[in-house]
Amino acid sequence: MLYVSTKYIIVSNVHFPFMYRGSCVRTQHKGVSMAIEITKPQPMKVGDSYVYTLSSYEPVEATIRVPLIEDEDVRLGARALLAQGGQDLDKVTDEWIAENMNGVKNKEELFEAIRKQLTLLNEEFTKEQKANACMKDLIGRLEQSVATESVEELFQALRQDYLAQLAQEGMSEQELLDSLEGGQEIVDAAIKQEATDIAAYDAALDAYVKHKDMKLEDGDLPKILNQTPEQVETMLDAAREAGVYDKVLANALRAKALYQILDEMKVTYEYETPEEAAERRASAPKFEA
Repeated sequence: MLYVSTKYIIVSNVHFPFMYRGSCVRTQHKGVSMAIEITKPQPMKVGDSYVYTLSSYEPVEATIRVPLIEDEDVRLGARALLAQGGQDLDKVTDEWIAENMNGVKNKEELFEAIRKQLTLLNEEFTKEQKANACMKDLIGRLEQSVATESVEELFQALRQDYLAQLAQEGMSEQELLDSLEGGQEIVDAAIKQEATDIAAYDAALDAYVKHKDMKLEDGDLPKILNQTPEQVETMLDAAREAGVYDKVLANALRAKALYQILDEMKVTYEYETPEEAAERRASAPKFEA
């Protein structure tokens, strides 16, 4: 299952999924830099919308690297987990594990649980890599630069989201800035880059939607939003009252396009070799009780 970003705005205590964050897959641009080519022409504006095109609408192709999970990875995970409780993997007893760790009774069960967790994390990491590759490829196909207006709107929304998250964590913006080298400049630059990437991705998806003449059909919204039809209707009524109905539908269409693009994506998986896995582990942090 793909996890579509659920960043939202809140109006009258109603969450509007997809607002501002477009259809970006969760954590999809982690570690990916996708600056927009400034020599591209400006998009044409028709009404309140910009028109974008892609250089190709063929399926995206990508090669994905998949980490290898070996016994030593499991032991490394167990060692890190036990160190949090002041225990050494080589010395911890089954009695201590049974008394202090939920769901496991001994070291063997601990290893099994960690292997399952690593496998799930590996699957999520692979999905993220696929989504990252898709995002980077589609942005590269854009034949126009992204409208400054779109980037600025996203920048302001993301900045408000960032301030709200700080407030939830009990931290003021100034406290964060004081802890960062570069202060406000580095924070604004990071938010601006994220806004630029998201705006470009949304533009690429808009181009795909237009080229494929995609529409929202009956039953699409409950699937996309992972809500019941009744919940969807309530959300849409609130969106109409808030004046964001068209934006909600536009972002839902982007999400539908994204699912189709990812389904059609041609992926080659390359698996980490034992030698590469050993090198990765050698550079990992060392955990001691």
